[in-house]
Amino acid sequence: MGPEMTAAGQIRQLYFEWLEEWFYHAKRWKFVKYQDLEDREE
Repeated sequence: MGPEMTAAGQIRQLYFEWLEEWFYHAKRWKFVKYQDLEDREE
């Protein structure tokens, strides 16, 4: 395992952290949009 392997591992970890954060925000945004639609229909 050379230094390039650890670099790839770090990049992969950063990528997955970014994905997790993106999914979290996307879910929250969708939830807010759905709540907004429900409020308008009432």
